[in-house]
Amino acid sequence: MLAHTFDSPAGRMTAVESGGLLIHIAFDGIGGIPQGTSDLLEETERQICEYLSRGRRDFDLPIGFKGTPFAVDVMEAMRRIPYGTVVTYSELAEMSGHPGAQRAVGNACARNPLPIVVPCHRVVPSGKGIGNYSGPPGMKRILLRIEGYLPEVP
Repeated sequence: MLAHTFDSPAGRMTAVESGGLLIHIAFDGIGGIPQGTSDLLEETERQICEYLSRGRRDFDLPIGFKGTPFAVDVMEAMRRIPYGTVVTYSELAEMSGHPGAQRAVGNACARNPLPIVVPCHRVVPSGKGIGNYSGPPGMKRILLRIEGYLPEVP
């Protein structure tokens, strides 16, 4: 495993790779993993910075999910949510092949190891509001504004 910490338009971020796959992204540092760089980690930094600067809509990175088959189903379904749109937890449960499991889907979203690249910010509750996000305060709103789902704040 190798971690690379970098400054992005959204603040300091850390990307982690293992075996040639991107396995984790954090909005802050990660301890206990050797710091360094690789082609994959440099490409991850480039693509995340492009996305945050509105120059990229999709990610082309080799990623690795670890977890239960259910969690992997949810992560794969999240990757199919189009840029600039949102789905509810219930819709994501259906998309992942687990209808009626919206609470479990919400838990899987909260544990997403690859925020931004696997767009859990595009999942919202069925009621009012945009819901919670495990990143820094206000980050979900920032990401949804980048994608044009929420209006810009003057």
